[in-house]
Amino acid sequence: LLKGVDLPKEEENFQKLYVKAPSFLSIHMGVKAEVLPPDTDCHHFVLESDWRRLEEPYGSIFLSIPTVLDPSLAPDGRHILHIFT
Repeated sequence: LLKGVDLPKEEENFQKLYVKAPSFLSIHMGVKAEVLPPDTDCHHFVLESDWRRLEEPYGSIFLSIPTVLDPSLAPDGRHILHIFT
């Protein structure tokens, strides 16, 4: 992408070690606020029970609910969910 441009050493090291995931799923959705308990946290991880399968497709799922921290990101009475593997 940046041919002929010197990269910081940290970026070079990252690119050497980076391994692409076999798949990726990303869902952005809105829900009614009433479906979430009032004390819901912003970030949640759902992990495969067998740690050897953690890096397989759907071996881990990350859920972020940014409107827990900033309700102004969605209309009143709604939350935003970002779910991805």
